[in-house]
Amino acid sequence: MQHSLISAIGCNPIRFRPNIQPSFCLISMIAPFLCFNSAQAQIIGQDITSITTDTASFPNISITNIAGDSEFAGNTFTLNFGGQIQSITGLTTTGGSTTFRSIPAFVQIRRNPSTDDRKLAYYQGSFDSSSNTFNFLSLGPLPEKTLFSINNILAGPDNVFTNTGANLGGTPYNGNASIERLDFVLVKPVKASNKIRFTVFERGLPTGHDGFGIAAITSVDKHGNPTSYGPIYVIAASTWGKTPLQDPIPQYYFLNNAAKNNSGIPINPATNYSTQPSFRRYSDSHR
Repeated sequence: MQHSLISAIGCNPIRFRPNIQPSFCLISMIAPFLCFNSAQAQIIGQDITSITTDTASFPNISITNIAGDSEFAGNTFTLNFGGQIQSITGLTTTGGSTTFRSIPAFVQIRRNPSTDDRKLAYYQGSFDSSSNTFNFLSLGPLPEKTLFSINNILAGPDNVFTNTGANLGGTPYNGNASIERLDFVLVKPVKASNKIRFTVFERGLPTGHDGFGIAAITSVDKHGNPTSYGPIYVIAASTWGKTPLQDPIPQYYFLNNAAKNNSGIPINPATNYSTQPSFRRYSDSHR
Protein backbone atom coordinates (compact mmCIF):
# COMPACT_ATOMS: atom_id res chain seq x y z
CA MET A 1 0.00 0.00 0.00
CA GLN A 2 1.14 3.51 -0.70
CA HIS A 3 0.04 6.70 0.77
CA SER A 4 1.22 10.07 -0.20
CA LEU A 5 0.33 13.41 1.36
CA ILE A 6 0.91 15.66 -1.61
CA SER A 7 -0.85 18.83 -2.43
CA ALA A 8 -2.59 19.84 -5.61
CA ILE A 9 -6.04 21.03 -4.67
CA GLY A 10 -6.25 23.60 -7.47
CA CYS A 11 -8.54 21.44 -9.61
CA ASN A 12 -10.86 20.49 -6.75
CA PRO A 13 -13.86 22.43 -5.44
CA ILE A 14 -12.76 22.38 -1.79
CA ARG A 15 -10.76 25.36 -0.56
CA PHE A 16 -8.66 25.26 2.58
CA ARG A 17 -6.82 27.80 4.67
CA PRO A 18 -3.13 28.46 3.81
CA ASN A 19 -1.52 25.76 5.97
CA ILE A 20 -3.67 23.13 4.23
CA GLN A 21 -2.55 24.06 0.72
CA PRO A 22 -0.83 22.11 -2.06
CA SER A 23 2.79 21.36 -2.26
CA PHE A 24 5.51 19.36 -4.01
CA CYS A 25 5.95 18.03 -7.51
CA LEU A 26 7.94 14.98 -8.41
CA ILE A 27 7.12 11.53 -9.74
CA SER A 28 5.71 8.97 -7.32
CA MET A 29 4.80 9.73 -3.72
CA ILE A 30 5.78 13.21 -2.62
CA ALA A 31 4.54 14.86 0.50
CA PRO A 32 3.32 18.24 1.45
CA PHE A 33 6.32 20.31 2.46
CA LEU A 34 9.54 21.64 1.09
CA CYS A 35 11.94 21.51 4.02
CA PHE A 36 15.16 23.35 4.72
CA ASN A 37 17.72 21.54 6.82
CA SER A 38 20.08 23.49 9.07
CA ALA A 39 22.39 20.49 9.52
CA GLN A 40 23.59 19.27 6.12
CA ALA A 41 23.18 15.52 5.64
CA GLN A 42 25.46 13.44 3.47
CA ILE A 43 22.91 10.75 2.64
CA ILE A 44 20.05 10.60 0.17
CA GLY A 45 17.29 10.12 2.72
CA GLN A 46 16.62 10.53 6.42
CA ASP A 47 13.83 9.30 8.63
CA ILE A 48 11.50 11.84 10.14
CA THR A 49 11.41 11.29 13.89
CA SER A 50 8.44 13.46 14.90
CA ILE A 51 5.76 15.70 13.46
CA THR A 52 3.52 18.47 14.73
CA THR A 53 -0.04 18.83 13.47
CA ASP A 54 -2.95 21.23 13.46
CA THR A 55 -6.60 20.22 13.18
CA ALA A 56 -9.26 22.22 11.37
CA SER A 57 -12.96 21.36 11.54
CA PHE A 58 -15.55 21.53 8.78
CA PRO A 59 -19.19 20.37 8.65
CA ASN A 60 -19.95 16.69 9.22
CA ILE A 61 -21.39 14.64 6.37
CA SER A 62 -23.35 11.38 6.63
CA ILE A 63 -24.18 9.13 3.68
CA THR A 64 -26.40 6.05 3.90
CA ASN A 65 -27.12 2.83 2.01
CA ILE A 66 -23.54 2.47 0.79
CA ALA A 67 -22.77 -0.99 -0.58
CA GLY A 68 -19.87 -2.88 0.93
CA ASP A 69 -17.25 -4.85 -1.00
CA SER A 70 -14.77 -7.67 -0.32
CA GLU A 71 -14.81 -8.18 3.48
CA PHE A 72 -18.00 -6.13 3.75
CA ALA A 73 -19.75 -7.44 0.63
CA GLY A 74 -23.47 -8.20 0.83
CA ASN A 75 -24.36 -5.42 3.29
CA THR A 76 -25.06 -1.72 3.16
CA PHE A 77 -23.55 0.84 5.51
CA THR A 78 -23.78 4.34 6.87
CA LEU A 79 -20.60 6.43 6.55
CA ASN A 80 -20.19 9.39 8.90
CA PHE A 81 -17.41 11.83 7.99
CA GLY A 82 -16.36 13.98 10.95
CA GLY A 83 -15.19 17.00 8.95
CA GLN A 84 -11.66 17.16 10.37
CA ILE A 85 -8.41 17.90 8.54
CA GLN A 86 -5.29 17.09 10.55
CA SER A 87 -2.41 18.82 8.78
CA ILE A 88 1.30 18.37 9.33
CA THR A 89 2.72 21.73 10.37
CA GLY A 90 6.29 20.82 11.31
CA LEU A 91 8.77 17.97 11.61
CA THR A 92 12.14 16.89 12.92
CA THR A 93 14.55 14.43 11.31
CA THR A 94 17.61 12.41 12.22
CA GLY A 95 19.68 15.08 10.46
CA GLY A 96 18.65 18.15 12.42
CA SER A 97 15.97 20.78 12.68
CA THR A 98 13.88 21.90 9.72
CA THR A 99 11.66 24.68 8.53
CA PHE A 100 9.09 24.15 5.81
CA ARG A 101 6.67 25.80 3.43
CA SER A 102 4.00 24.68 1.02
CA ILE A 103 4.24 25.21 -2.73
CA PRO A 104 1.16 24.84 -4.96
CA ALA A 105 1.29 21.90 -7.39
CA PHE A 106 -0.93 19.94 -9.75
CA VAL A 107 -1.16 16.16 -9.71
CA GLN A 108 -1.48 14.06 -12.86
CA ILE A 109 -2.48 10.42 -12.34
CA ARG A 110 -1.12 8.20 -15.13
CA ARG A 111 -3.00 4.92 -15.61
CA ASN A 112 -2.53 1.94 -17.89
CA PRO A 113 -5.02 1.44 -19.36
CA SER A 114 -6.17 5.02 -19.04
CA THR A 115 -9.80 3.91 -19.06
CA ASP A 116 -9.41 1.93 -15.82
CA ASP A 117 -11.29 3.98 -13.23
CA ARG A 118 -10.61 2.01 -10.04
CA LYS A 119 -10.00 4.35 -7.10
CA LEU A 120 -8.82 3.46 -3.61
CA ALA A 121 -8.72 5.34 -0.31
CA TYR A 122 -8.19 4.92 3.42
CA TYR A 123 -9.83 6.74 6.31
CA GLN A 124 -8.98 6.69 10.00
CA GLY A 125 -11.92 5.88 12.24
CA SER A 126 -14.04 3.17 13.83
CA PHE A 127 -16.79 0.73 12.88
CA ASP A 128 -19.97 -0.06 14.82
CA SER A 129 -21.00 -3.54 13.67
CA SER A 130 -24.31 -3.37 15.54
CA SER A 131 -25.53 -0.58 13.27
CA ASN A 132 -23.25 -1.11 10.23
CA THR A 133 -21.91 2.40 10.71
CA PHE A 134 -18.44 3.71 9.97
CA ASN A 135 -17.34 6.82 11.86
CA PHE A 136 -14.44 8.52 10.10
CA LEU A 137 -12.63 11.52 11.57
CA SER A 138 -11.81 13.16 8.27
CA LEU A 139 -13.66 15.50 6.01
CA GLY A 140 -15.21 13.45 3.24
CA PRO A 141 -15.96 11.71 1.08
CA LEU A 142 -13.02 13.05 -0.93
CA PRO A 143 -12.38 12.65 -4.67
CA GLU A 144 -9.16 10.99 -5.78
CA LYS A 145 -7.17 14.10 -6.70
CA THR A 146 -8.04 15.70 -3.37
CA LEU A 147 -6.85 12.58 -1.55
CA PHE A 148 -3.50 12.95 -3.31
CA SER A 149 -3.39 16.69 -2.77
CA ILE A 150 -4.64 17.50 0.69
CA ASN A 151 -2.37 17.80 3.71
CA ASN A 152 -4.43 15.52 5.94
CA ILE A 153 -3.12 12.45 7.77
CA LEU A 154 -6.67 11.24 8.55
CA ALA A 155 -7.31 10.11 4.96
CA GLY A 156 -5.47 9.44 1.75
CA PRO A 157 -5.12 7.32 -1.39
CA ASP A 158 -4.21 3.68 -0.84
CA ASN A 159 -2.43 0.90 -2.75
CA VAL A 160 -1.27 3.52 -5.22
CA PHE A 161 0.98 1.28 -7.31
CA THR A 162 -0.66 -2.07 -6.51
CA ASN A 163 -1.83 -3.36 -9.88
CA THR A 164 -2.34 -7.01 -8.91
CA GLY A 165 -2.35 -9.25 -5.88
CA ALA A 166 -3.85 -6.96 -3.21
CA ASN A 167 -4.32 -8.97 -0.04
CA LEU A 168 -4.51 -8.51 3.70
CA GLY A 169 -2.84 -11.28 5.66
CA GLY A 170 -3.06 -13.50 2.61
CA THR A 171 -6.76 -12.82 1.99
CA PRO A 172 -7.35 -11.15 -1.42
CA TYR A 173 -9.61 -8.10 -1.67
CA ASN A 174 -10.51 -5.54 -4.34
CA GLY A 175 -7.53 -3.30 -3.63
CA ASN A 176 -5.85 -3.17 -7.05
CA ALA A 177 -5.69 -0.18 -9.39
CA SER A 178 -3.93 0.69 -12.64
CA ILE A 179 -1.78 3.67 -11.64
CA GLU A 180 1.70 3.46 -13.16
CA ARG A 181 3.01 6.93 -12.38
CA LEU A 182 2.13 10.10 -10.49
CA ASP A 183 3.35 13.50 -11.65
CA PHE A 184 3.33 16.40 -9.22
CA VAL A 185 4.07 19.59 -11.14
CA LEU A 186 4.90 22.74 -9.20
CA VAL A 187 3.09 25.91 -10.13
CA LYS A 188 6.49 27.62 -9.94
CA PRO A 189 9.86 25.87 -10.45
CA VAL A 190 12.23 25.34 -7.54
CA LYS A 191 15.99 25.60 -7.93
CA ALA A 192 17.80 22.47 -6.79
CA SER A 193 19.79 22.85 -3.58
CA ASN A 194 21.33 20.60 -0.94
CA LYS A 195 19.32 22.62 1.58
CA ILE A 196 15.94 21.89 0.02
CA ARG A 197 14.22 18.58 0.66
CA PHE A 198 10.82 17.03 0.22
CA THR A 199 9.00 14.49 2.33
CA VAL A 200 7.35 11.17 1.52
CA PHE A 201 4.69 9.68 3.81
CA GLU A 202 3.05 6.27 3.76
CA ARG A 203 0.41 4.71 5.97
CA GLY A 204 1.61 1.43 7.41
CA LEU A 205 3.85 -0.44 9.79
CA PRO A 206 7.40 0.95 10.00
CA THR A 207 8.74 -2.44 8.87
CA GLY A 208 6.45 -2.77 5.87
CA HIS A 209 6.70 0.30 3.63
CA ASP A 210 6.63 -0.44 -0.09
CA GLY A 211 9.42 0.40 -2.47
CA PHE A 212 9.06 3.05 -5.17
CA GLY A 213 10.98 4.98 -7.80
CA ILE A 214 11.16 8.75 -7.84
CA ALA A 215 12.69 11.46 -10.03
CA ALA A 216 12.54 15.22 -10.36
CA ILE A 217 10.59 16.72 -13.25
CA THR A 218 13.01 19.14 -14.89
CA SER A 219 10.77 20.54 -17.65
CA VAL A 220 7.15 20.47 -18.81
CA ASP A 221 5.28 21.37 -22.00
CA LYS A 222 2.66 24.10 -22.29
CA HIS A 223 0.03 21.70 -20.96
CA GLY A 224 2.03 20.86 -17.86
CA ASN A 225 3.05 17.39 -19.05
CA PRO A 226 6.61 16.39 -18.08
CA THR A 227 9.11 16.37 -20.94
CA SER A 228 12.33 15.60 -19.05
CA TYR A 229 13.42 14.19 -15.71
CA GLY A 230 16.40 13.87 -13.44
CA PRO A 231 17.72 10.41 -12.59
CA ILE A 232 15.32 7.88 -11.14
CA TYR A 233 16.06 6.84 -7.57
CA VAL A 234 14.71 3.52 -6.40
CA ILE A 235 13.81 3.28 -2.71
CA ALA A 236 13.71 -0.36 -1.65
CA ALA A 237 10.82 -1.78 0.36
CA SER A 238 11.13 -1.76 4.16
CA THR A 239 14.20 0.53 4.12
CA TRP A 240 12.55 3.82 5.03
CA GLY A 241 10.08 5.36 7.49
CA LYS A 242 11.34 3.18 10.33
CA THR A 243 10.49 5.63 13.12
CA PRO A 244 6.82 5.29 14.19
CA LEU A 245 5.10 8.67 14.27
CA GLN A 246 1.90 7.40 15.86
CA ASP A 247 1.92 4.87 18.68
CA PRO A 248 -0.31 2.95 18.85
CA ILE A 249 -1.06 2.89 15.14
CA PRO A 250 -4.62 4.13 14.53
CA GLN A 251 -7.39 2.02 13.00
CA TYR A 252 -7.88 2.56 9.29
CA TYR A 253 -10.49 1.36 6.82
CA PHE A 254 -10.06 0.79 3.11
CA LEU A 255 -12.66 2.08 0.64
CA ASN A 256 -12.93 1.52 -3.10
CA ASN A 257 -15.40 2.42 -5.85
CA ALA A 258 -16.18 -1.15 -6.89
CA ALA A 259 -19.92 -1.17 -6.26
CA LYS A 260 -22.42 -0.70 -9.06
CA ASN A 261 -23.72 2.82 -9.68
CA ASN A 262 -20.74 4.34 -7.87
CA SER A 263 -20.03 7.90 -9.03
CA GLY A 264 -16.28 7.28 -8.99
CA ILE A 265 -15.44 8.48 -5.48
CA PRO A 266 -14.07 5.67 -3.26
CA ILE A 267 -16.86 5.17 -0.71
CA ASN A 268 -17.44 1.40 -0.68
CA PRO A 269 -15.99 -0.21 2.49
CA ALA A 270 -13.79 -3.17 1.55
CA THR A 271 -11.54 -4.07 4.49
CA ASN A 272 -9.97 -2.74 7.68
CA TYR A 273 -6.40 -2.78 8.33
CA SER A 274 0.25 3.90 10.07
CA THR A 275 1.77 6.80 8.50
CA GLN A 276 5.57 6.79 8.38
CA PRO A 277 7.79 9.14 6.39
CA SER A 278 11.07 9.60 4.62
CA PHE A 279 13.00 12.78 3.94
CA ARG A 280 15.04 13.52 0.78
CA ARG A 281 17.20 16.29 -0.62
CA TYR A 282 15.76 17.91 -3.72
CA SER A 283 19.21 17.98 -5.34
CA ASP A 284 19.54 14.20 -4.95
CA SER A 285 16.62 13.75 -7.33
CA HIS A 286 17.53 16.66 -9.57
CA ARG A 287 21.12 15.82 -10.52
